[in-house]
Amino acid sequence: MKPLLIALLCICFSQTFAQTIDETFVKETVNQLFEGMRKNDRNMMLGTLHKSAVIQYANQAIRPGEDIKPGDSAEAFVNGYSKFNGGKIDEQITINKILIDDELASVWVNYKCYMNNRLLFCGVKSIQLIKNGLKWKISYIVENRRKYCE
Repeated sequence: MKPLLIALLCICFSQTFAQTIDETFVKETVNQLFEGMRKNDRNMMLGTLHKSAVIQYANQAIRPGEDIKPGDSAEAFVNGYSKFNGGKIDEQITINKILIDDELASVWVNYKCYMNNRLLFCGVKSIQLIKNGLKWKISYIVENRRKYCE
C-alpha cells in the first residue's frame, strides 16, 4: 500500500511541476512579445509568434453591424508595428489568467497602450499559444480596444 501511495504522490507532483514549468514558459513568451514591441525589436517579436499566427481586432468593424476586418499575419503585424512604432509605444500588460492543457495555452491579458507616455487606449487581449516541441509559440491574438480607461 505504501509504495502505491508514494507512486501516486510522485505522479501528482510531476504533473503539478510540469504545469508550473509550462506556465513559466508561457508567461515568458507573452512578456517577450511585449518587450519586443517596446524595444521595436522585430526578431524578438517574430521569435514569439508561430509562422501562421493571426492577430485579430474584435471591435474594428468599419461600421456597427459590419463584419470585422480579416486578421493580420505575424509578418504583417510585426512589419506594421515596426513602421509605426519608432520606439515610443509602450503596451503595459497584466496577465490575469493562464489555462494550459497539454500543448495548448490560453492567456487573458489586460493592457494599456501608451504613446510618448500618453494613454491612447486600453483593453483585453486573448492570446492562444501552442507548444512546438519545447517552445511555446503564439498562434492567435484577439484584442478589443477602449478609449476610456481607468
